[in-house]
Amino acid sequence: ASLALMLELLGNEVRTAYDGVAAVAEAEVFAPQVIFMDVGMPRLNGLEATRRIRAQPWGRSVAIVALTGWGQTVDRLRSREAGCRSVV
Repeated sequence: ASLALMLELLGNEVRTAYDGVAAVAEAEVFAPQVIFMDVGMPRLNGLEATRRIRAQPWGRSVAIVALTGWGQTVDRLRSREAGCRSVV
């Protein structure tokens, strides 16, 4: 919520979703340029949500940044393999 607020204060149009299923649905409707994807979301984790977004024609060019507290090398690799361009 605080990241969304900061992005809005900087003049961006922002949408939020609190689980992976909702994230995929919201991304399809909103067609964002950038997605900050929480890897540890409920219902559908952020990596699987990223894969589903990337599988859609509209999702191939979206910049997706993985947000996670899991910072091991294997976690970064999994995020990139799912289609995230950056891992924070």
